Amino acid sequence: MPEQVLLLVSVLTPIVAAIVELIKHVGLNTRYAPLVAVATGIVLAALYAFGSIELTMRLWAGLLAGLAASGFYSNVKEPLKSKEGQ
Repeated sequence: MPEQVLLLVSVLTPIVAAIVELIKHVGLNTRYAPLVAVATGIVLAALYAFGSIELTMRLWAGLLAGLAASGFYSNVKEPLKSKEGQ
């Protein structure tokens, strides 16, 4: 079961990041992007119907995917800003 959860997190993370980026281009304030990422991850994981992962494990996977997607964005954004300033 842990392998399935890890696989679900790995698949959901880039999907959540892409969805949040699309929502931000529509007009979402960037301050709310991490919250939207976590909510999107949880919703997508709850809707996941393949495999035999129970709901609580899917929700944890969605939470982890949302946190990873929002952390990934902020960690990539900072080095890019410092390169632009040089």
